Amino acid sequence: MAVNIPENNQLYLYQLLKRELGAGKQTFITRVEEVLAADDLSPLDLGAADTRGLLENLGSFIELKVFKGGRVYAIVRPRDDWDAILARAEKGGEAKGAKGKPWKRAKNALKPVKPKRSKERLEAERRAAEEKKATQADAVATAQERTAEKPEAQGATKPEPAAQKDEQAGAPAAAAQPAPAPEPSGNAAAEKEPPAPAASATQDSAGEKNAAQAPGATAGQGEVAEVQDALAGAARPEADAPHNGISLTITYDPAADEEKAPARAEDGTATRDVTDRDTPRRPDASADKDEPRLFIPHEQPAPQPAPARTAPVAAGAARTDYPRTISEDVYCRNAPLSMLTRILPYGIDLMAVLDEDWRVARATGTAAGNRNRVSFPLRYLQEDGSAPVEVTLKRSQRPGTGARWELALVDGDDGTGTGHEAADLDGLPQADEGAWSDLDATAPTGGIPAPFSPLRAFAQDVVIGSWDNLLGALARTALPERWSTHAKPQTGGRYDILREYVAVSWCRAKYQGVIATSADGSFAAFNTGLADGAYEDICLCLEATGQDIPWRFIGLATAGSGDLGRRIISELGQAPSAPSYLTSLSDIVPDPAALVVPDYRTLLGTCLGRLPRGFLSEALAGEQGADELLTLLFDAQTAPTARRAALGRLARLIDGAPALRRRLCRALDDAVDAALRRCQRSFRTAAPVYDPHADRMKLLLPLALVDDRTADCALVLDRQPSGAYQAASVLSLPRAYACARVVCADMPTWLDAAKVLG
Repeated sequence: MAVNIPENNQLYLYQLLKRELGAGKQTFITRVEEVLAADDLSPLDLGAADTRGLLENLGSFIELKVFKGGRVYAIVRPRDDWDAILARAEKGGEAKGAKGKPWKRAKNALKPVKPKRSKERLEAERRAAEEKKATQADAVATAQERTAEKPEAQGATKPEPAAQKDEQAGAPAAAAQPAPAPEPSGNAAAEKEPPAPAASATQDSAGEKNAAQAPGATAGQGEVAEVQDALAGAARPEADAPHNGISLTITYDPAADEEKAPARAEDGTATRDVTDRDTPRRPDASADKDEPRLFIPHEQPAPQPAPARTAPVAAGAARTDYPRTISEDVYCRNAPLSMLTRILPYGIDLMAVLDEDWRVARATGTAAGNRNRVSFPLRYLQEDGSAPVEVTLKRSQRPGTGARWELALVDGDDGTGTGHEAADLDGLPQADEGAWSDLDATAPTGGIPAPFSPLRAFAQDVVIGSWDNLLGALARTALPERWSTHAKPQTGGRYDILREYVAVSWCRAKYQGVIATSADGSFAAFNTGLADGAYEDICLCLEATGQDIPWRFIGLATAGSGDLGRRIISELGQAPSAPSYLTSLSDIVPDPAALVVPDYRTLLGTCLGRLPRGFLSEALAGEQGADELLTLLFDAQTAPTARRAALGRLARLIDGAPALRRRLCRALDDAVDAALRRCQRSFRTAAPVYDPHADRMKLLLPLALVDDRTADCALVLDRQPSGAYQAASVLSLPRAYACARVVCADMPTWLDAAKVLG
């Protein structure tokens, strides 16, 4: 039904909704109802039957979207003319007259005016108040009749007649009638919330004072005031009457309101957590204990099953009311924050880690939750390495913190338990960042995070949605190729080579500036360097989000084909260039005249676990405790913390035995010399790789330590500014293949996929 809403009232609603909801954001209609109720407004005040009807009549700045299942969302569209009026109003500019004279008021100037309460709303509130008072009076009479049935428990005091009790209950209750909240619209019927009980008053004057001071009180406050007055009048006799000995008590079961009917989340899943408004307040403990109280049985709703944990929120439909950063938008309680400080590596920037991992979780769809609670994984693993540490945020119920969310749990622990105990200063182990991280073994060890990660860098630039969805679509589109280092890939390892390829290629493309962007900045394309069956370049197409994560993945395309392909041509002019890597001969083959200097401390320290077990077993034969340490180091069932401890003990054992160390160093020298001679006979021996952290090329050489005819691992050569090479790291063959695949699909024979990947 069309409603004529004055323009000054529309301007007030525009100011209110834009401030509370933001412009251009898709907001569930119940949130609009909450904003209106918080400002003591009702659709009835503007002639509309419900909130949806009101918004339909605000088409000048409100856009409604109706989805399947009757879910309605509202979007506040900005208006420059109204923004200018509001800006002038804040500066006091609207008070000046047409000729700029400050003592004259501009006539008919548009300004925001709050709508007044309508007669329909006042009448509805009056009827609701009368019904509540009648119900409460009946409850008072019924409860007193029950207590009268047991005179021995009442000090032999004769109960009053029911008619007299009705008169006493009605008079004081009519003296204070606070305005109850507006009736909810049909759209919010499923989410109607029970009133929160407040402190009980002990005197009639206190109840009247509260009602007088809060004429616009909320529904919960109005109900409390009415119950207080009704109970005071019905439960207390005349001032000079003797005490009747009846114990009058109001009881409330908070558990009854915690079990609420689940509301529909944006993805259609029935989920709902307890919000600030759902959480009941306990009665005031300071009430007069000598005052007679009445017991009113609380009608409890039927218990509802606890909502199941929701699936991860899809990136394309990520909730806009989630906090953007942990450090600025989340209240961090001391207990869980102290727990994280205790279990994570010593010396890390904890808030920076939380901010970055939260942003990555939102981009990759690993943040799982609903409107009141959300959990996301950190980059650190639990002690057994089975799963990442999970942090839970929930709606804040702490007034005065200035934050709508708070840090609540760490792996289900609120910080008071002992779910995690750090073994040493290194803290919990860090999850694998990819094969590229092995290219520089001099990076911080233990759990200290590297200053850069291409996987996290890509996820902070692009809302992916899900790695498996993106990589699966890319693998199906590109020419057939092996994209997993596992012979039998499991979930999460199906496309580990392709995931590293995409992330590292993105970083290289950013460095080279070859990510093409449209003139208006709303569309971009990234050439992956992969080709489809027709040998056309495959591009990742992106659209701008206007949020902290600037881009969103919207599909794959080749230039000129399909809607996205035509958009590449129309908005970018041509397909973007793929990132390039090779610029000189030194990027392909090592200089035979250059000096190669192995870093033995790193090769026999951090890289010990990457050397072949047979080589170490033969070299450490006869050393006490060496076999046990090697078993812990190479057993796949060993927990990451135990493997890290075994690696440190083995490195100390070698350092403490000079003769053993010399034998190992000579064996490494011989293997490096053999690899260099092999490179001189074939330029296809070395494999060029790209280090995204250092943004420079490196070379991989085959290192044969057990059998001269078979490469056991790959040696990393890093050319220094002096021209010499430093050999400071070793990679396993599968991870060497993943690094080399970023640069080229053609591999040397010792890195053949059939041999290396199995």
